[in-house]
Amino acid sequence: MLRVYGLGDPVLDIVARVDHGLLQRLGAEPGGCVPVTAKEMAGLLALPEVQADVKRVPGGSAANVMKGLASLAGSSSHGGMNGSSGHGGMNGSSDGGTCSAGGGTGARLAVHFVGMVGGDDVAEEYERSIAAHGVAPLLLRHSPREATGQGGNDSSAAMAANGSAAAAAQPTATCLCLVTPDGQRTMRTSLGAALQLRQPEQLPQPLGGAAGTEAPVQQAGGQQADGQQQQGQQQPASSDAASSHGASAPWALLHCEGYCLYRAEVAAAAMRAARAAGARVSIDLASFEVICKCWGRLDHLLQDRLVDIVFCNEQEAQALCQAAGVALPADCPADRAVAAAQAYLLSRGASTVVVSRGSKGCVAKSADGGEARAAAGKVAVVDTVGAGDFCTAGFLYGLLSGASLQACALSGCTAGTAAVQVAGAELGPDRLQQLRSAIGSILLAAGPGGEPAAAAAAAAPS
Repeated sequence: MLRVYGLGDPVLDIVARVDHGLLQRLGAEPGGCVPVTAKEMAGLLALPEVQADVKRVPGGSAANVMKGLASLAGSSSHGGMNGSSGHGGMNGSSDGGTCSAGGGTGARLAVHFVGMVGGDDVAEEYERSIAAHGVAPLLLRHSPREATGQGGNDSSAAMAANGSAAAAAQPTATCLCLVTPDGQRTMRTSLGAALQLRQPEQLPQPLGGAAGTEAPVQQAGGQQADGQQQQGQQQPASSDAASSHGASAPWALLHCEGYCLYRAEVAAAAMRAARAAGARVSIDLASFEVICKCWGRLDHLLQDRLVDIVFCNEQEAQALCQAAGVALPADCPADRAVAAAQAYLLSRGASTVVVSRGSKGCVAKSADGGEARAAAGKVAVVDTVGAGDFCTAGFLYGLLSGASLQACALSGCTAGTAAVQVAGAELGPDRLQQLRSAIGSILLAAGPGGEPAAAAAAAAPS
């Protein structure tokens, strides 16, 4: 068994199916993503149109990747990235990672997720749901130094800022996703407590921080179960079972979402802890906005040799070239921009760079000169949400299983192809078993570090 940690923002996704008329009344641009305050979020959630048809699932990019890894490793009874709050809790998943794709050809994993939640019922809901997906939650609960009861402003500027020392009580992060009949998703996000993970010392001990697991669970406003007030500390919201899950297994991977770059000191501390333990580090660049605002921080992490594997898409590859000053001709073809971004990242210290290209599959390059290309399956696309994270999970699962670069790329595209065929990357037991078998065939055909047979590449579920 191998230990895996994900670091990112725990965000409860609240998916509501609405008509275009609601967007018009809200003055919301279809497809946009706008930060809102906790108070504004509460008002949106109270709308009858939102309450009529709603689904709540644990989300966040790194959390989604961890759910994907747990699904492929067989530690989840759920078929996919997203789940709901009513499917059991921590006790039902403490033995996660005891199975693997293809009946033993893949890695056995103990999967953990680290992030900060608030002192509210949403935190408990998030913990139960992500645990039911086979992921051990190492969730820190925000305990403000001064619980004023006033909501914060979750703007992009707030994400980048250090913030005041006296933080008000913040709720667990939520994202309202308004889905119109045409499949378009318009989002409103309130990051709340997730923004309060600002200092390396707040991280749990496995990731190099000082937060232990022996203290009483922190309740809203910093009130402990024994009635004593301990303001200004972040106590773990999760049980000892989560932190001890797979504790004796070697630490193999730390995966960070790109939004961690807004708090680069925290990410760097976790990466150094992973390095000291002999684990590899991967990061998904998240969005072109993150690259534009945080390129300098990412470059420092690369130069310090703290990042092994970088994931991005075509748009992010082009944004990276612009941010890094890589010269590209006007109207540069996407293929050339992708190759330039990969070459640059490899020159800065990354060992592997993977670029997802939507319906065109993915391309991966390594520092030793290796290159792999995999095509996406030609299937009817139902929903692309979560597909990118599921592709990342598939690639990383191949990597953790000791597969070649080509087999990893095929595993990633196979997982991504499966995800787009269902809503919310929720595969269901039958489709998930098909996916596990397909990836197992890829890994078995390749052998340790080998090249997969063409037949395995055609084994993707349809």
